[in-house]
Amino acid sequence: MKDIAAAHPIPRAEAALSAARPGAAKPVHARGIEKPPHMSEADFTAIRDTAREFESMMLSEMLRPMFDGLEAGGPFGGGQAEETWRGMMIQQYGAEIARSGGIGIADQVVRQLLHLQEGTGE
Repeated sequence: MKDIAAAHPIPRAEAALSAARPGAAKPVHARGIEKPPHMSEADFTAIRDTAREFESMMLSEMLRPMFDGLEAGGPFGGGQAEETWRGMMIQQYGAEIARSGGIGIADQVVRQLLHLQEGTGE
């Protein structure tokens, strides 16, 4: 049986492996955004996670109107519980889209926060 991982390497795994090699390039944490040398890894991770959470919330709010007009059918559809579960489902859609790369909102938020922290913000 062929090894699927060897046939289709995952880019993130390759980046992690290359970062562990001697003389490897600096790790890139978000689409081309490098951690500033003066910032701790924990601070940069917090900024990146906050930006991803913001993107998740924005995506959820963008997705919400798509579901407003849908009618719940069948014996288990409708009611207050369906509205509650639909809201949770939309939040998870937004979170999953953001976690898998999103649409670039988180990257822009990270860049802007780093820009403001360096004191060059306007």
